Amino acid sequence: SAASAGGYGYQGGWVLTPNFNGRYHAGLWKGSADSFVDLNPTGPGQSFVNDIGDGHAVGRILTPTVYPDSQAVMWTLTGGAASMVSLHDLLTGLGETFQQSSADGISSDGVIVGTAITSAGWYYAVKWTPTYIPGDWNNDDKVEARDDGTGRKGAGTTAGARQHNAGQTPRSTPRGRA
Repeated sequence: SAASAGGYGYQGGWVLTPNFNGRYHAGLWKGSADSFVDLNPTGPGQSFVNDIGDGHAVGRILTPTVYPDSQAVMWTLTGGAASMVSLHDLLTGLGETFQQSSADGISSDGVIVGTAITSAGWYYAVKWTPTYIPGDWNNDDKVEARDDGTGRKGAGTTAGARQHNAGQTPRSTPRGRA
């Protein structure tokens, strides 16, 4: 196993065991091996946690449909594998078609930074900036009946779930093929 991140009482990284058929699985711990939570998505893919912040873990996945290419993802710290959200899917409409991506860091206010790579091998620095969904008081990324105010911390408190919008900053020279 390898730990690559820590924060909010969690450690994050990846594990390779015979139980995972020779594949790396992203995971979270809370101080002991017994607390391990497997974040790998369903199927024979691989996954890695690169950082922890703002109640989330960020990293990348490799699945049979994109292997050997990686895709940037984000998980909530308490939601397990089912909480995974593709950040790679948010890279559309930026003027390039990205074949690979990785979420490498997340700040305490939810800003995620990483790398995206075109099929021609051009590397781009990318930033996913959170936006909020008005009325989503329990921060589960949707407005629903449960958002009746029971999740509010006090009268007049405003809250909203994070959704991420991507932007790119090109690097001046290509770094070669990925």
